[in-house]
Amino acid sequence: MSKILITAAAVALISTAAVAEEAAPKANPLGGIDFTLGADYSYNMDSENAQIELSAGAEVMNIFAGVAPTYDITGSKLDNIEFSAGYNFALTDNATITPYGEYNVDKDFSEVSKVVGVKAELKL
Repeated sequence: MSKILITAAAVALISTAAVAEEAAPKANPLGGIDFTLGADYSYNMDSENAQIELSAGAEVMNIFAGVAPTYDITGSKLDNIEFSAGYNFALTDNATITPYGEYNVDKDFSEVSKVVGVKAELKL
């Protein structure tokens, strides 16, 4: 009988600890600001041109901003610098609409293009 009680108590303690660990909020050491870093390497097989785009961004309270310079590896030059900003509207837990803007400049910071758009995301 005591083996059954000890086993039941051990199972209860393990499951209680697992539930408590799952429910505990995760602390963000940056005070609610989410930072992202990324790299995208691409090779165009037709033009035989290699590029790398490095990106850095931050998001706080669903507002995001970032910068992404593109470096042409083949030509050894900075091609484009993209500045972006937007807002994530969560429609449901699985659906998000994001209005955003992009401002692109060349290596001399001369304007190349301005883009305004809306992204839709559905998590399945």
